[in-house]
This record gives sequence, C-alpha cells and structure tokens, in this order.
Amino acid sequence: MPPAAVTASDASDRDASSDGTWTVAAGSIAGFRCEVSVFGHVTPIIGHSTALAGAINVSRGAVSSGSFRIDLASVQICGQANAVFIHMVETARYPAASLILDEPIFLDARPVMNTTYRAPAAASLTMHGTTCPVAFTFVARFAGTSLEATGSIAVRFSEWNIRTPVGIKNTGAIEFVLRMGRSACGVSRRRCP
Repeated sequence: MPPAAVTASDASDRDASSDGTWTVAAGSIAGFRCEVSVFGHVTPIIGHSTALAGAINVSRGAVSSGSFRIDLASVQICGQANAVFIHMVETARYPAASLILDEPIFLDARPVMNTTYRAPAAASLTMHGTTCPVAFTFVARFAGTSLEATGSIAVRFSEWNIRTPVGIKNTGAIEFVLRMGRSACGVSRRRCP
C-alpha cells in the first residue's frame, strides 16, 4: 500500500484556518509492507486495514499532538485475512497497534491552502505489547474542509519482539494514508481515541 501522492498546487492564498482538532475519517488506510524470499525470489507482502481511529491537534501551523490506533485483526493481505500474519503478530493477544506523537510537528505558521508540507516527526509506536521510538517524514496537505496526511515508518520487527517466519525479512515499513475531518473534541496524548 504505497502512500498516496499528495502534490502541491499553485495556490498562493494564505490560510490559518487549519487550527483545531482533526479526526480520522472515511478513506483512511494503514498497514505494513515487507518482503518474503522463496528460493531466491523476493516478493513484496502488503497488508492494510481501514479500521483506524485517531486525531491530531493543529495549532499555528504545527501538529501539537496526535494519536492513532489500528485494529490488527482487520488487516488483510490480498483482500483477505492471513493466518501467517495473525500468528506472527498474535492478534488474539495484541489486537491493536498505536502511534502517539512524542513532540510537535512543525509545518508552517500560516499554511497555504492545497500545498503539501513535509516535516520530520518523532513518535512512539506500540505493537505486540512493546513500545519503541520511531522517526519518519510527515506529509500533510490542508484542503479547507479536509486534512490529508501520509507517512512511511521503517521498522525492524524484532525490536517489537515479533518473530518473522522463515523467508519473511525482519525489516519492513508501517504505512498510512489519512483523510481527516474537523472535530469538536480535543485529543489526548496518552490514549488513542
């Protein structure tokens, strides 16, 4: 599941109305990407789910806080549940993964409508009962009534005590494409909505 292409426009109107709380809406997707090697032939494995929840707070062009949660039991590979994935991440015992921002993401104090912004992000990723710090590039575009964000987080599964079956590489990526709408609720850093 490659991150969605978010391209900057030629818009020049400055707009500071992106401030507020934005929650995950329909059209959002998240999942993972890794590779399996069989007799020397490498094939990508891509899993994804639309069972996401979460929100971010935007203040003066910066993402001041944010948290997200994905239902791992709903992840599909090639359009269906996968027994190898279910066993690998132990979804019965660890049914969800979460991501919480550790520090603000600074985009632009006065964001330009329909323009893409990229900024470094630091967060805590929890899965398989283990929390580890991660870093990635946060890509966002403010479109007035919606806010879009994408990202790809490089991971080494063993750091989360996840044992990959023979043939599946220990390295991969967690990917997300978020479509968010405004919410009247705030977002807590300590727990995902």
